[in-house]
Amino acid sequence: MIYYLATAGFTHTMETYLAHWCAGLSGNVRIVTYDEALRASSLPLGTYVFSDLERLLPTETEIAELVWDQLNIAGARLLNHPTRTLKRYDLLTKMHALGRNEFRALRATERHPDIRFPVFIRDESEHSGNISRLLGSHRDLDEALAGAVVRGHRLKHLLVVEYCDTVGADGLYRKYAAFCIDGQIVPGHMDCSRQWMVKDTDVVDPAVLAAERAFLESNPHRAWLKESFALAGTDYGRMDYSLMGDTPQLWEINTNPVLILNPANYAPEHMPTKHFLAGQLAGALRAADSIPSDARVDLSIPDSLYRRLDAEKKQLQRARNHRSTVRWIKRWPLFRAVRWVVHPLVRPMAPLLTRNNGKRSQ
Repeated sequence: MIYYLATAGFTHTMETYLAHWCAGLSGNVRIVTYDEALRASSLPLGTYVFSDLERLLPTETEIAELVWDQLNIAGARLLNHPTRTLKRYDLLTKMHALGRNEFRALRATERHPDIRFPVFIRDESEHSGNISRLLGSHRDLDEALAGAVVRGHRLKHLLVVEYCDTVGADGLYRKYAAFCIDGQIVPGHMDCSRQWMVKDTDVVDPAVLAAERAFLESNPHRAWLKESFALAGTDYGRMDYSLMGDTPQLWEINTNPVLILNPANYAPEHMPTKHFLAGQLAGALRAADSIPSDARVDLSIPDSLYRRLDAEKKQLQRARNHRSTVRWIKRWPLFRAVRWVVHPLVRPMAPLLTRNNGKRSQ
């Protein structure tokens, strides 16, 4: 049995795949939230996928590592170590240092006079893409960071990413995705868009569909992908990347990726490719399920860690409530009217929240 650990609210990534694309695997994969797994007194022996590592709170990560260690001693098969699997900042920093990426990702809490513009801002642990437009100067960056703080983001959770232009000669941006499942590399999809931040495909024609199918069948970047997943310490996840010329540029690795969307999201002409991918994923998952056992593993976690975790969850909820309130206020017609009057007055204050604050709001 494969036990797929995910944060509450993000179990749909595997649920959708099992429900719509590979119901036959439902008896081999059981989805368990971290809330359940990390507070359990015992867990069954089996194969465990520690997904969603980017979203874990610091104490959740600490408890997850203790659970990993105890499962490991008992002989479980474990994918994605909670602390040795590189998260976005460490991964992108390593890829640039090794010369595998042309661009850098920098922490918003640091100053980098040699930063290469344009840049954009994104959350270190979320997978929603950019939270700013492309920014062309330090002044633009300071203003955008100040705006992010006002909206409820914390500077220590934000990254400033140098823009890497991977547009093709035809004016299209292509984002490739490939999965790693216990060492097996499975090409996932090739999204084409006219927008620089590619979150989904908005160009679908016979040529694009044929190119995507060829990508899935030929696995042309397999060696580079296998090396990159190994450098990241990722046993399970999906890598998103593009090509700058012939050189791959790694955007991120999502340890709790959507495998395939609900069939309703795809045009009929896309379905043969998705069925092909579903079969490839099923084969890799079945190969990872290799510990038949009814044994259970007793767990021992200090109560002090649970108390600390509860405090972190309350703090996180307060931050989410703040961002929700800001989004609600921004929808007011009065706010939109006043914004254009107030913005020029507060603009000079942006550096106070960013550049001139040496500690940058921890």
